Amino acid sequence: LRHLTPPQANEVLGGAKEGGSKLDWNALSGDVRTLRENVEPALLNMTAQRFEQLKEAWTEKRFAAPTKAEGLAAAISQTGVTMIATLDARGTAIELAKLIKGGADVHEVKRRLREVEKNVKAAEKEQSKKKDDDDFQEDMGGTSGMLDLRGGLAVSLADAQDCDDDTLMMLSKGVAYSLATGTEPLVKKLYLQALLHVPEHAVAGTKRSLPPIHVLVVDYSSIYGTDCPAVDTIIMDDALGRHLSWEDHQQFLGRLRRDGTAVYTSRHTLRCATLGRALAGEEEETEAQKLQRLVRAAVLCSVAEHKCDKAKSVAEVNAVQLPKGHTAADVGRATLAAILELTFPAPKGLVGDYAALYPAAPPGGEKELPQLLKDLRARLAAFQPVLAKGLE
Repeated sequence: LRHLTPPQANEVLGGAKEGGSKLDWNALSGDVRTLRENVEPALLNMTAQRFEQLKEAWTEKRFAAPTKAEGLAAAISQTGVTMIATLDARGTAIELAKLIKGGADVHEVKRRLREVEKNVKAAEKEQSKKKDDDDFQEDMGGTSGMLDLRGGLAVSLADAQDCDDDTLMMLSKGVAYSLATGTEPLVKKLYLQALLHVPEHAVAGTKRSLPPIHVLVVDYSSIYGTDCPAVDTIIMDDALGRHLSWEDHQQFLGRLRRDGTAVYTSRHTLRCATLGRALAGEEEETEAQKLQRLVRAAVLCSVAEHKCDKAKSVAEVNAVQLPKGHTAADVGRATLAAILELTFPAPKGLVGDYAALYPAAPPGGEKELPQLLKDLRARLAAFQPVLAKGLE
């Protein structure tokens, strides 16, 4: 049922035609068991002709087709809370926050914090002069010790001072994270508020608005759990997703409320999550792996055929058709990695004449070191312009 929208389920059952109006889930009887009992027979008994009709209808614009987003930031929901699962939750949360527009950058956060600290010191100094003025003390104590991070989110000076600048910047962009251990108390508190205490109606309807914290980045420790009222988008980063079992993926998908959106950064991992690893087929080559393979081929061609001639070596690498989004720095790193690889046995799967360029075994003695360093210097010199450009 999680893979069918209410209009699709109604169309399978023929309910949308009755009375000329579209029904919602509640009109189909209520609990999940009853819905399944109603829909399953219709699916099992469906003719091939009916299947093709529905397939064609559901690929039209009236049913949202899968879309491709460039990067995690582009996939963040604009209508509810987004949960992102990855290996390094804190690192991903901070890097993601830097890409999100709005909020405050690190310099602005520092400026605001200094201003609050200045106000608190001034208030304390003033209070020491007017110890008997209770009204004054209450007013100053209630306003000067709070740091405004974004609309609807202000934290105490004490809490802010317990966090580093990157964490405060991250919170000002509406991002929080959760780790198995080591999450800062303030971050944990704001994470739980967004996860458990934002009601579904707050991000639904015509007057919906995003809560102050609306992006939650988690590691494996948060894969299992109940569904969350305001979460309408979950994102599985392939850094974590490719290591998970089918059961893990099903549990994570279960954290999404009905009619939400699940985003996977790898088609292969998406197939593993829905079909299981046995039926998912061969793993696809990532853009980074493709770049490394293309650059490795250029380096090996230079070493084998051009004998590390600098001009020909650079031309060989410059002729590589770069995958979308990669920079000169990426090419430089891939080139350096390919050069260093030549001091060790050939990578798995590399056969033919190029495999003979690699040693049969790792260098293991001092007698081999001078020749190894000589070859390494020659190769680095041949590709020096490429390496230097990558460092600019």
